[in-house]
Amino acid sequence: MTTGRRNRMAGDAQWLADHEMDLARSASHIASMQHEESIQAAVKETLLQFESAYGSAESKIFMHALVRKLEERGNLRAVEMLRAFVKRGQSPGTTR
Repeated sequence: MTTGRRNRMAGDAQWLADHEMDLARSASHIASMQHEESIQAAVKETLLQFESAYGSAESKIFMHALVRKLEERGNLRAVEMLRAFVKRGQSPGTTR
């Protein structure tokens, strides 16, 4: 393993540690929703709150980490919604 890869992995681990509470709270909030519309609203609300607090660059990292958290919980509907935001490469606060 190269030094650069080790440094990146250490940085990723630190980022996850720094945002562990945000990820857990967001995954729990989204997972508690039962209907498609409420899941979508919870995803959008969660992403907007995180982006407002930490910025859009951090928000992109957060989306990927949240996808993994929701996959671990087996919440595939929410995972697909999050992946749609990631694929479009846009903030949930923007409209097209």
